[in-house]
Amino acid sequence: MQIDDESLSDLSKTDWFSGLGVAPCSLSIPVQWVASLPVALASLLSDPWADVKTEAQGDLTSFLAKQCAELYGGVWNGLAARVEQRVIHEVMPAVERAVCDWPDGRTVADHVRLDLTRAVLERTYARQVPRVPRFFGNLALVYKSGHLPCGWSADVGSREWRAGTLVAY
Repeated sequence: MQIDDESLSDLSKTDWFSGLGVAPCSLSIPVQWVASLPVALASLLSDPWADVKTEAQGDLTSFLAKQCAELYGGVWNGLAARVEQRVIHEVMPAVERAVCDWPDGRTVADHVRLDLTRAVLERTYARQVPRVPRFFGNLALVYKSGHLPCGWSADVGSREWRAGTLVAY
């Protein structure tokens, strides 16, 4: 499967975290904004946020396994490895420079790498498979706006967690 090069190109042009501390921008998705970097980092590094992203990846892979097994079963792991390598080489140097002086900057960069890898995978599959669940593309949208997606407004333990709102700084 061919990686979505346009996604990687867009991400490589991002002015990483240039919108932090600036009035929240208007995006095509609902976002609940937090007021400071310390609050954002605490949320970013929290178990509930990790749980939401794990659930979202599970939604994506479960959908792909059920709807297009031939494009998922023997393809996902190799594609994910290739996408991650491209994210590491083409995008992460700029991200790492942007967060190098942050508290937990290395850990933040690791979160961003995983989010971006998943976003590119999501978009790669979306080009070929209708109705692919969208979550990580929304995170990429926030990153590309110069902000930091860092949480979710609903409890992942509830049945209605998907109705929550993305939290960002």
